[in-house]
Formats: sequence, structure tokens, C-alpha cells
Amino acid sequence: MICGWFNNIINNVYLIQENIYTIRMKIIEYNKWEIEYDDYLTQKVYKSLTSGPEDCVCENCKNFLLAREDFYPEDFKKVLNQLGVDSKKEVEITWFNRIKPGWHLYSGWFHFVGNILKIPQFGYKTIYEQAPEFKNFAWDFSVRKHLISSAFEQNPVVQLEWIGLVSWVIDLPEPS
Repeated sequence: MICGWFNNIINNVYLIQENIYTIRMKIIEYNKWEIEYDDYLTQKVYKSLTSGPEDCVCENCKNFLLAREDFYPEDFKKVLNQLGVDSKKEVEITWFNRIKPGWHLYSGWFHFVGNILKIPQFGYKTIYEQAPEFKNFAWDFSVRKHLISSAFEQNPVVQLEWIGLVSWVIDLPEPS
């Protein structure tokens, strides 16, 4: 009898946790995507992260870190904030090449707790075609997920990717 009673309590606890989780979920719509997200859990995860791009010692990452504050458009920073993402804790930063003197192509991504509810059907070939309002920066959600931190544990995760031209600001010679 005690085992049955205990199982009922455990089942009710899981039900309460699931209901609280569902209540916290919010929805954002962007560029025909519909995304469910939990900014509270995402903030909690980001506060627990101890590593990031600052751990890299290469010149390209050092340059990005110096240029980061001026690189991300204000609208993008607002979306990150809405999702609960710390804009200074990218999962990954990738330098591709110098486009022209003083300008370099980088990409990267962030993760947040959430689910993709609706995936748009696009005919574009590059991330630049989907966000023409940004001349040197574009971003979008992705069904791909890479390098997910264990801090996200069993939570559903969505990846937000960006690509853009970053100015070369570090006092070192530019790579070609």
C-alpha cells in the first residue's frame, strides 16, 4: 500500500513540474518561424556556464571579443535578452576569412531552452537572403544543434545561428 501511495505522489510531482514548465513557455515568431522558449530556464543555464569564447587564445577570437559589443545589432541583442540568452556566451565562434581589408566573415551560435513549433519553407540559399535588413549581419533559428552544453541537461534546445562581417580591431596584423 505504501508503494502505491508513494508512486501517486511521484506522479503528481512530475505532473506539477510539467505544468509549471508549460506555463513558463512563451512564444516568439520571427521570419515565419514559431518558437516556444523558456527564458527563465535559459538564464539559469547561462548563469551556470563557466567557459566561452574568452577561453580561446587565437587572434581571430580575440579580435571578435574586442569587436563584439559593437558587432551585434541592437534588435538582435533584444531578441537574445528576450530568450534569456547571455550575448557574451556564444557556444561557438568561427572565423572564415578576410572579405576585404578591415572586414572579416565570422559566424556563431547560441542555444536556449525551447522547441521549434513551426519551420518555414524558404527558397533562399544563404542566411544573407533571409534577412536583407541587415547589411553585415544575419541570424536565424536552426534545426541543427551542435556542441550543446551538459548544463542544458534534459531540456529541449533550439539553436540560434548568426553570420556577419566583423571589423578587425585588434592591434595585430590581419590574416588574409
